[in-house]
Amino acid sequence: MRRYPLSGVLTRCAGFRQSRHITGYGVGGALAGAEWFATLYTKFGYRQGVHLRRVHYQIISQDPPVDMPNGKPYENTDNC
Repeated sequence: MRRYPLSGVLTRCAGFRQSRHITGYGVGGALAGAEWFATLYTKFGYRQGVHLRRVHYQIISQDPPVDMPNGKPYENTDNC
């Protein structure tokens, strides 16, 4: 398992597996999704207490678009 400089990022991201972005990936997919999120969290330099909506807006504003763990671009749609 990869380690991140921000203590507990994977633990705090565990709820992310319930997102539509990760559904259907199974346990390995949930971990991949948590690691994906933790990588972006670290890349953007967030610290404890950042609002999830801020992370979402920064992800969707990237050019080129950020790919999700399944290889599809992260988009601000209901189908994403």
